[in-house]
Amino acid sequence: MTGRRGTPKGRLAICAPLLVLGCELQEITIAEPEDVVIAEVLIQVQQAGPTTVSRVSAFLHRTIGGTNGSGEVPGADIRLRLPGGREIRFDETDVDECLTEDEFEGRPVTGSCYRADTQPQMVRPGDPVSVVIELADGGTLTGETVLAEGFELVTPVFAICKLEPDSTLELMWRSAPGAWAYVSETSIRGLPLVLAGRGIVLEEDPLNLVGLAVSASDTTIVFPSEFGLFERFDLDRELALLLQNGLPEGANADLVLAAADRNWVNWVRGGNFNPSGQVRIPSIRGDGTGVLGSVVRRPLKILTIGEAPPCR
Repeated sequence: MTGRRGTPKGRLAICAPLLVLGCELQEITIAEPEDVVIAEVLIQVQQAGPTTVSRVSAFLHRTIGGTNGSGEVPGADIRLRLPGGREIRFDETDVDECLTEDEFEGRPVTGSCYRADTQPQMVRPGDPVSVVIELADGGTLTGETVLAEGFELVTPVFAICKLEPDSTLELMWRSAPGAWAYVSETSIRGLPLVLAGRGIVLEEDPLNLVGLAVSASDTTIVFPSEFGLFERFDLDRELALLLQNGLPEGANADLVLAAADRNWVNWVRGGNFNPSGQVRIPSIRGDGTGVLGSVVRRPLKILTIGEAPPCR
């Protein structure tokens, strides 16, 4: 039923109290958000002396959950193309094979994980690689990158070495061609027992800290004082001050230095990494978006107790 001049009665009722001020009605069309597939394909190559070991994974998820409300992207056919016409195919697996517990926080955990069963040296530092993702619904995504070259450590010389307690160590390495930044991580074990005698309570064991060299020319970082860039607001103040002077006796640390390519740096930058905020630049295109990124890693182990060559 309509009122005078075809205007719905309900609409007149809304306008009536406002007639003295005027009432103008406009139709507003709200666009439905687009559901987009996001593919995060990561290549990790680990240098361990003269050998390399590669690990390749792909995490596929959706911006708003798809038609069935799930962020999963099952049934994708993923192929990584390598020099010489070689290909690596991916198999779908459990989501925790792609994301760690820390990565579950603040991001969608509903997605589909794919892992590639690679052989040692299947992917090598410096390789140009590309990825083709064919979705079950017929869409296709593609991307390419070039891995950073391998790099040498200057200090320490040995992959396992002993550091004097309560002292720091400047880690130095030669620049890796193709690297856009270097990321360093450490996992320190044995701190709760050691710190208990100093009146510091720490439940976390191991303690994981991240360091960052923000450019390709920045090839030094001081251990452990310059680690903890992203954790500095969560660390106990006394613990943070203690680590400025080195590792206490009885604590040992596993470290990884990683040379990251352009795609990886452009995708993960944001927050403290980029003062302008979250700015993700995709390197995967087509019927979706995402990143094909890579890191070349070098593992280290630093001891304060036990037998090992000196780190210096």
